[in-house]
Amino acid sequence: MTKPTEKEALKKSRLYQQIVTLTRLTDTYQLDAILGLIPGGIGDFVAAFFALAHIFFGAFKLRSIPLTLALLNNMLCDVLLGLLPFYIGNVIDFLYRSNQKNMILIDGFLNDDPLHHAPSGHQGSTSCYNTCCARPTYRFNDCLISLVGRKNWFTTFCIKHKACTIAL
Repeated sequence: MTKPTEKEALKKSRLYQQIVTLTRLTDTYQLDAILGLIPGGIGDFVAAFFALAHIFFGAFKLRSIPLTLALLNNMLCDVLLGLLPFYIGNVIDFLYRSNQKNMILIDGFLNDDPLHHAPSGHQGSTSCYNTCCARPTYRFNDCLISLVGRKNWFTTFCIKHKACTIAL
């Protein structure tokens, strides 16, 4: 995904144009929040199907696992917050615009904007070196993720707390 012509072709693709339309319908015109009014959480799960187009685009067209995980995170936050009882979830649905956040992530990935996308995982301009373990790291949400040598070990450097953790 390094050629500008491939990125322009993806922006002109039918799926990308449908994602832009879905984002406008669900978040600008509040279709996501209106569907969330359907009781029993059914509306929230129906609205989550609209986000599957973003996830499909991130996983299969852009081929980026960190981006896809960030898109899934936004979708799951939207669904789980929408399930809160006593219409609190419905109010949050009107305020939380997960599809617009997903569109910003996808556009940032296509435009190589390091501030608005989860990195592709390829070494190069999207990777940096973590000061606590001196290995290539990748930014995801507010954490830098770095492989530590063993197959299942990784270290996370939290930018907010300026601390390192090592996990299995």
